[in-house]
Amino acid sequence: MKSLFVADIESGVEVDTYFMIVSKKTPRSYNNKPGCWFSLEVSDKTGRIKVVFWGDSDESTRALHSSLREQDVVRIRGTASLYHDILQISVNPGVGALEPCTTYDKEDIMPATDLDIGELRSNLFEEIMGIQNGPLRSLLESIFEDKEVLERYTTWPAARRYHHAYTGGLIEHSLNLVRLARTEAKHYEPHLDTDMLTAGCLLHDIGKIYEYEVGIGITYSATGNYLGHITTGAMLVRQHIEKLRQSHPDAIDVDTEQHILHIILSHHGILEHGSPVEPQTPEAVLVHHVDACDAQTKHVLQDKIASQNPSS
Repeated sequence: MKSLFVADIESGVEVDTYFMIVSKKTPRSYNNKPGCWFSLEVSDKTGRIKVVFWGDSDESTRALHSSLREQDVVRIRGTASLYHDILQISVNPGVGALEPCTTYDKEDIMPATDLDIGELRSNLFEEIMGIQNGPLRSLLESIFEDKEVLERYTTWPAARRYHHAYTGGLIEHSLNLVRLARTEAKHYEPHLDTDMLTAGCLLHDIGKIYEYEVGIGITYSATGNYLGHITTGAMLVRQHIEKLRQSHPDAIDVDTEQHILHIILSHHGILEHGSPVEPQTPEAVLVHHVDACDAQTKHVLQDKIASQNPSS
């Protein structure tokens, strides 16, 4: 395990540990001497920090910069200091180091939910068992009986960066939506289909289990790049509907099928945000709004926490 994390770094601290590269900027030449320098943003599970490499040779510095890739894990040896009230690590060749690292613990790099995954999984199945609509409950049971789907759903992030971008973020976000939607639905009883609302919240982002690849960081998969999570999620749900119909032709009626698919396809709200259709039912409208509410609130909370850490 790392002995020093981003959250622990203060000005004047000598740093010698590993981080993951989040991004890098183009090298810049010095104004008054030969050579160049460049900066990186690196991270571990506790946050992000800027690293400045003060190169002494233009050729070797640019070669080092070219060799670095996002999500590489690198060892950094340097000194932390404040520059315009932002904490950064300065690395000077000969004194410090910026080099590949092959021995590390993934758990030190990848952030994870603070909540208990086992408890979240139990909550998921409690929500499914609470659905009174038999065909809809059978559909959810069919989907989450798939061990790969369940494993990814309970350990995957909900986004790459914007909100819940950590392991366990997807199920945390989805269950948040169920609770938010249920609270809002009380204002419109008995005019909302609460079973459909719950199913829509649980399935709206399920395509993300194939949209992202999760290692020491989060990247888009080929499926994510080509299809995106909305299309992929609708396809996955449609496959399970057809699977149920193979053994029971009347397992899922057409209205139920179209409604749950509509919620998935419309949950981004407007065409400009990636939804191929806009919400047309009260349940679809509500799923869209609680999705935006949870994502935006979490995003602002994450920024607030980050702003309290001068390294971010």
